[in-house]
Amino acid sequence: MPVRSGRSGQHLAHAGSNPAEILRLESGWAVEFRLLPDGRRHIIDYFIPGDWCDVAWLPGGAQADAVRAVTDFSVVPYSTEKARTLLAGNLALAAQFHALLSRRLRLQTDRALGLGRKTATERLAHLLCEIAVRTEAACLADKGTCFMPLTQTDLADLTGLTPIHVNRVLQQLRAADMIHLTGRQFTVTSRERLQRLAMFNGDYLKAPLPFDLGVTLAGSSGSTRLANASEPGRPLVL
Repeated sequence: MPVRSGRSGQHLAHAGSNPAEILRLESGWAVEFRLLPDGRRHIIDYFIPGDWCDVAWLPGGAQADAVRAVTDFSVVPYSTEKARTLLAGNLALAAQFHALLSRRLRLQTDRALGLGRKTATERLAHLLCEIAVRTEAACLADKGTCFMPLTQTDLADLTGLTPIHVNRVLQQLRAADMIHLTGRQFTVTSRERLQRLAMFNGDYLKAPLPFDLGVTLAGSSGSTRLANASEPGRPLVL
């Protein structure tokens, strides 16, 4: 099955659907969110290259929250039904899958703690620390600087703040020389201070967890990731 490409703003999953595929994000960023009846939005998670949209779809039965790209993107799709069959017959891969779910649970627990008890500054600082660690673990950062396409509205919807409040906190963090944010380029200029402010301990995010259905199915040691998203994807044995 070839790599699929799309444009910024395109839905990868619609709310309430039962996706027939799990998607590995090869390039671009996406957000998973839920809308309240009055249109207010909360972003549940964001996905960067190498992430799965969404591992929670694999157990089956659960309806998806909406997932929408915030940049142009490419994904490799895998049949959820066949992936579930593979997990049932491969103990090593099942262990990797459960480790991936456990890490996501811990990540969501940290965010819930922030929403419930941390100040706005601590909450946003924690998210920025998380972004820095996750992009570095995915080899997407160069000398501490990474591409970061989330807008102030996105950051607000991730942290339960208003865009105006996010802007104010970002200005404070810039003035304190903890971060540098220009356009879509983001740098943590004083990691120790930012992590101390956020009470951040993201050691569990530093190493990407192996969970590669393509490698398992193909029986090879190579990665399914493509160097160039415009190149045709290799067929998947699903």
